Amino acid sequence: MDLFLQLLANGLVTGTFYALSALGLTLVFGLMRVVNFAHGELMWWVDSWMGLTDLVGFNFFLTLAIVIFSLAVGAT
Repeated sequence: MDLFLQLLANGLVTGTFYALSALGLTLVFGLMRVVNFAHGELMWWVDSWMGLTDLVGFNFFLTLAIVIFSLAVGAT
């Protein structure tokens, strides 16, 4: 039962992330009529960091803090 709840939570988080990315892409395309592929790069960046830190064995919240920090530094 614990595995089911964990998989359900992971699926909801992943689905929410994909839905927000699709919504952002739709919003940009609807306003400017130009497809902005920067959303794909952002998804790759977050997924790569999450996968790498999970492979190393970091805590989820530590991983999330690392991703947010790296995106904030990369944006400046």
